[in-house]
Amino acid sequence: MGKERKPWSGLAIASLAGGVLSLVLGFLTGIPAVICGHLGRARIRKARGELRGNGMALAGLILGYVMSVVSVVVVLSFFAAQAAIKNANTLRSRTMLMSTAMAVEQHYQEYSKLPEPGANDFDTGDPAGRKLLDILLGPANPRGIPFLSVETGKTRKKGGLIRGSGSGSPVVGLFDTWGNPFRVLLDDDYDGVIRFTYGGRLEVVHNRLVLVASKGADGIEGTGDDVKSW
Repeated sequence: MGKERKPWSGLAIASLAGGVLSLVLGFLTGIPAVICGHLGRARIRKARGELRGNGMALAGLILGYVMSVVSVVVVLSFFAAQAAIKNANTLRSRTMLMSTAMAVEQHYQEYSKLPEPGANDFDTGDPAGRKLLDILLGPANPRGIPFLSVETGKTRKKGGLIRGSGSGSPVVGLFDTWGNPFRVLLDDDYDGVIRFTYGGRLEVVHNRLVLVASKGADGIEGTGDDVKSW
């Protein structure tokens, strides 16, 4: 009769299987592989030679530990990169927003009046917004002074000052880094108060000639990721 073969530890087998799968699934199977590996090796020691699979459990342990650490680092790096991109986009949008507000104020200081685009609440992608941009960029103000300096863009989706195709093409609009136009509000009655509805709520801002806002990454006005000048 052949020598009876000792049974394999089920935990050791599970540990190795989890460790191998962790090459693809990372910590999702890597952590169970580590747990099964430790439990499996402990049972094998207690069995005093009646169970096989110590090497298998050890291999599962090593794979589980390594791939869990690697996958966690990858996930954290991904979220850190996403946060950095979000912060960079917010900064770019805030820069364009503040440049627009400052240009309106400089126009007021130069001419003792606000630009007159034909409305006091509009966005930088509609006709009033394009007229405001023409005024601030120089061509449509009396002395041709370029008050506004902002980054130019190739497509609305990537943001910036967008012009039509061809040299000297008219302005299409000014857009934030998520492709949304900026909302502009002017105190055109010069009473020192701007009253408006923002995100479904009444807002009252005092002692400001102009307010500018971006809806942020979600494109919804009045949420936490908005970028505003007030």
